Amino acid sequence: MNLPFMAFWPELKLIAHRGASAARPENTLPALYAAHEMGAKWVEFDVVLSKDGQPFVFHDEHLERTTNGHGLVANTLAADLKKLDAGEWYSQEYKNTRIPTLSEWLISAAELGFAINLEIKPLDHRETLLVDVTLEELAICWSASLPSPLITCFSTDVLSYVRACSPNAKLGLLMHQWRDDWKLMANQLACTTVHLERHEINSERVREIHESNRFVLAYTVNDIKQAQDLLALGVDGVFSNHVEFLETLA
Repeated sequence: MNLPFMAFWPELKLIAHRGASAARPENTLPALYAAHEMGAKWVEFDVVLSKDGQPFVFHDEHLERTTNGHGLVANTLAADLKKLDAGEWYSQEYKNTRIPTLSEWLISAAELGFAINLEIKPLDHRETLLVDVTLEELAICWSASLPSPLITCFSTDVLSYVRACSPNAKLGLLMHQWRDDWKLMANQLACTTVHLERHEINSERVREIHESNRFVLAYTVNDIKQAQDLLALGVDGVFSNHVEFLETLA
C-alpha cells in the first residue's frame, strides 16, 4: 500500500512490542535501546497514570508482575513509582531498572529515531486526564519533524476524545475480536490503522481493511512462522516481543 502519509512513517513490518521485551524487561529504557540495536524502526508502549496524575510507561493495572511494588498503579504516587525496581523480575542483570516516565521514554525514542505507537491504558476513571497529559507530553517532547505518533486504545470513547483534542492525530482502532461494524467505528474516528489479534485475521478481512485505505496490524506475534504467514497474507505489520525476527523477515 502507498498511502500519502507513509512517507512520514518507516516500514511497519515489525513493531517492537513494549520494546525488545523478549530480550529486556518490558516497557523499560533497556528494552527501548535494545530494540534500536536490533534494528527496529517502530516501538509500541503503554501509558498509565500515577495517583497524582503523572504519565508513566507501564502496562499492567497492578504492580506485582513486573516490579517489586504492590497494589494498583493508579493508587501509587509518582515519587513512589520512580523508586520501584522494574528489572529484577526479568533478570538480576537489570536490577534497579526504573519505570520510565512518559517524557523520559519519548525523549529517548526521539533521539533513537523511532516511530512510536502509544497505547493509552485507562486503568481507572481518569481517561480524559490521561489523554490530556499524554498529548501535553507529546507536544513538548515529540517534534513535528518526527514521524507522526500512532495513538491507540481499546476504548473507542477514549479515541473519540483524542480525536476531539487533536484533529490531525494518527489513530489506530484496536479490537479484541472482529466486529462487523469496524468500518463504521474506523470512519467515525478517522483511524489510519486497524489492529487485530493474530487469530482474528484472514485474507478476506485483510482485503476489506485495505480496500478502506487503512493498514492492518497483527498482535502479538511471537512465532516466526506465524509472522511470516501473516505478512504473506498481506498484513502490513506485526507486533512482536522478538525484535530479532527482523533478521528473518528482511
